Amino acid sequence: MREIAHRSIFRKFVGILAIAAYIGAAIAINLGLAHYREVAGTIATNGDEVMRRLLSAPFALNEFRSWILFFLGVMFSLFALIDGLSMRDTYPGYATVDHRLDEARANYRNKRQGLIGELSDVRSGYEDELADARADLSKQRTEHDAIVAHRSRLVGLFDAHQAQLERAANSLFRIYRDANIAVRTTPAPERFSRPYQLGRIGVQYFRDGEWNSDELQASIKDAQGDLDKMLVVLGEQFEAALKQYRELDVLVPEAQ
Repeated sequence: MREIAHRSIFRKFVGILAIAAYIGAAIAINLGLAHYREVAGTIATNGDEVMRRLLSAPFALNEFRSWILFFLGVMFSLFALIDGLSMRDTYPGYATVDHRLDEARANYRNKRQGLIGELSDVRSGYEDELADARADLSKQRTEHDAIVAHRSRLVGLFDAHQAQLERAANSLFRIYRDANIAVRTTPAPERFSRPYQLGRIGVQYFRDGEWNSDELQASIKDAQGDLDKMLVVLGEQFEAALKQYRELDVLVPEAQ
């Protein structure tokens, strides 16, 4: 029966022949059952008698119950036919094409979701890198201040060390000179009364190209501003890429 809906004339003709064969088979089988009911239990060769009655007088049923059996058989055959037709598509081969279409749509959805997931991962990776770079700028400012403070501290410690060496030298000279004066028979030289002065070494470091705290803070602030702009551009590029997928969804909305 489904072949009648096909566009091919030959397949329509095959469908008509099949329907005619079905109608003939349904009537013949149910008439045979009805005749078999009437001859059952009365004649030994039931099969031969049923075939004789079908060929000679197929609609000559003597009992009303036999007609009921015939119509019930035909009715249930029609029910089975209708149920079978409702379980499949009317046009032959449409189910296969529709199944391939569903598979193609599912593959498209999976591919789209996979690409969007990869795009999101790329965006997250860049966002993490930009956030790390922004945090690293603040850390570098702290490290710069710590380095400058440590350098000043080292210079101060070196100057203090030289002063300590000078005091230690004067203490040693004082011990020597006191012992010398105690055993001398002549007046002590004038230099004994003068304190020893250590030749100081001045630490020199060049500040060419060195940033002061305010300049560094301003530069870091500008760099962080550039990073924030890059985050905005990254978000815009991500939305632009998603828009291309949405344009495909507009063209094929049923594939979503």
